[in-house]
Amino acid sequence: MKKTVIIVVSVLLCAVCATVIGQKKILSPKEERREVREKRRAERIADFEKTMDSVILSRNFQFNPQTMQRQPAGPMRQIINPAFNVGVWDGTVEFIKGNNEFTVNIALMENNVCMGAVIYVPYFEKMYIAGRDSGSYLKEHIAPDAAAEYTYDEIVRNWTPLPLAGEGPHDHPRVALSRSHQTPETREHVARLRERHPDLEIVEQGSSYKFCLLAEGRVDYYVRTTHTYEWDTAAGELILAEAGGSTRTLPDGRELLYNEEDLRNPWFVCRSKFSKI
Repeated sequence: MKKTVIIVVSVLLCAVCATVIGQKKILSPKEERREVREKRRAERIADFEKTMDSVILSRNFQFNPQTMQRQPAGPMRQIINPAFNVGVWDGTVEFIKGNNEFTVNIALMENNVCMGAVIYVPYFEKMYIAGRDSGSYLKEHIAPDAAAEYTYDEIVRNWTPLPLAGEGPHDHPRVALSRSHQTPETREHVARLRERHPDLEIVEQGSSYKFCLLAEGRVDYYVRTTHTYEWDTAAGELILAEAGGSTRTLPDGRELLYNEEDLRNPWFVCRSKFSKI
């Protein structure tokens, strides 16, 4: 992986750890999470994500406000190249539910193409790192720490190339679905898959961690038939691609595009390196 990308990643590592520390001040008590009511969920999610934006961006990046644009779901985007595509907090609904299925996503964009990516899964203390044409890697035991600092050597030491050794084609295809965002179209798609693969297994998972499971080779396929945004997929798509997988729009099989006028992604499917679906 290019050293310049790794240096950027080292800064991002500090930022995401600081973000995880910041979230504990807002919604960590389980009693508070239980009190969230459906009618206030959208407001709470929006407020929470805006706070996370401020924590992560103020911690490590010096942005010119004229180059930034706040999108409806909350993340901040730099609209010059190179740019950071920051999905600060993915899986907020899952976090509020208390199941810990949330991630921090950061993508380094150049000419609307993701060149470097980080996804941090704080509950599992896992960090996924990728550089374009440089591979995809897993670094474990990354505990949340607001004072975290990493050198280049510390980042690359003892990381694991993806997909993981020992993973491979599964006897029963494993299909990942969003835990909270399934639709009738999702179920119809899975039903068609079952016609060809009656023994397939369903793995429900929140947030962009599904991309990470695909990159590891633990699941084979992921279908999404509800809207996501560019910041939901930019980092995960590169991590998966550098691990030998793919992401394509549904039903026409095109690549996802970034910095579009409409920042919502079309429906899409992902396949791991080992997928036979």
